[in-house]
Amino acid sequence: MIDEMNDKERRKLNVVVHNLQEPEGLSFSEKAEQDSSRFKEIIKEGLKLMVETTKTFRVGKLTDDEMERSGRRKLTILYTNIDQYLNKREDLAMFISNNEPDLILLCEVIPKAQSHPMHPATMALPNYTMFLNFDPVKDKLGQGGARGICIFISAKWQATEVSFPACSYEEQLWVKLPLLGADQLLIGCLYRSPSSDGNTSTDNLISLLKTVVSQKFSHIVITGDVNMPQIDWNDHFSHAPDGHYTKRFVEGVQECGLTQHVTKATRYRAGERSSSLDIILSNEEGLVTNLAYHPPIGNSDHMLLQFEVCCYMQPEVVKEGRLNLNKGNYLRLNNLIRRRQWRDEMHMDMQERYDTFKTELAHLVNACVPKACPRKNRSIYINREALRLKNRKKKLWAAYTREMDDISHARYVRCKNDLRRLQCPEIDFSGSGSVLAPLLFTLYVNDLPEPLRCVLASK
Repeated sequence: MIDEMNDKERRKLNVVVHNLQEPEGLSFSEKAEQDSSRFKEIIKEGLKLMVETTKTFRVGKLTDDEMERSGRRKLTILYTNIDQYLNKREDLAMFISNNEPDLILLCEVIPKAQSHPMHPATMALPNYTMFLNFDPVKDKLGQGGARGICIFISAKWQATEVSFPACSYEEQLWVKLPLLGADQLLIGCLYRSPSSDGNTSTDNLISLLKTVVSQKFSHIVITGDVNMPQIDWNDHFSHAPDGHYTKRFVEGVQECGLTQHVTKATRYRAGERSSSLDIILSNEEGLVTNLAYHPPIGNSDHMLLQFEVCCYMQPEVVKEGRLNLNKGNYLRLNNLIRRRQWRDEMHMDMQERYDTFKTELAHLVNACVPKACPRKNRSIYINREALRLKNRKKKLWAAYTREMDDISHARYVRCKNDLRRLQCPEIDFSGSGSVLAPLLFTLYVNDLPEPLRCVLASK
């Protein structure tokens, strides 16, 4: 009742204008400026009123045709705390196989006990550009305390990494996407460790948020895991004692003019109370829509959040045609491979040899195999049985979060394990879709008979 009264108080000076056609061919900021000038013209010349206009924006939901004409696009985004990415990569590929999102944001990518390098080839997803906030080829990443953030962006969009070096907050990663005109969409992912100093990390996080919103980005979306279960985001209130850092964080979010869209529990662990640890913040209340809560990826205890961002996007990057393998000149390809001097790469390490082999082979194949019109490839993960188990897993997870009993949890775990057994990763030395591609390529070469290996090296 109090919230409804406060909402009416805030809206009592609002004015709604109907049937005002939306301008076409302009950026978001230019359209807002033109709408503001037209509204002032109606008020002053039509109604003969002298009032001050503080903000102008459009309301209502557009149809797909109206969105297409206005230049708006819906970006589908996935976010989760994946809690070790490498052992859940195939689970993620299974989830997106029949409906690829535009962006995927992951935090806690690095295993806590990670001692060996995480080669980029073992992390890549087909048809996505990968951004990392750490160097994956370093040793002992997990033992050094790094948790890692990864952002995948569909290859059809142009994206650039953004940094804020003046901010001392460590676990952060930002990318920007150009929109129509001078508008830009900034998307970031954050992580705050529960073992870090609460006051220091929260102060640095609030300083980072203030720095971000002070930049000239027309659209801002921030995701992440802040590990603050004391906050009830439905009421924007922290149940912690006075002076607690969670209260300062809630105040900081409000001071920055950001809207928190996650209002339900996002972390479930058997035998423990569910909690809301994740955030999806935006600088506009209606920017984030259609938020859905999906079951966790693999054995993670954080739910997978899917939502849409509606904005004026630039045209998609046109995909290149697929290889027409039926019309390839394989005799010429075989001769080119034989003439290639492979001995020069024998001194490189595993990752460098794999990257060189992959690049050279792709160049030779493109020279000998023509391309056909692009079409969507059939998923190697989804068949009828996998799709059935995927839908059943979602229903069982909803039942578990509703009942919170051992029987519901056991049914969900059984279905999840059955689905994981169906996963069959593609083994392809030259493609980025296989986690084991670099290692398999090296093992294949090392297992060749010595005479044959020498012949290949000489050629």
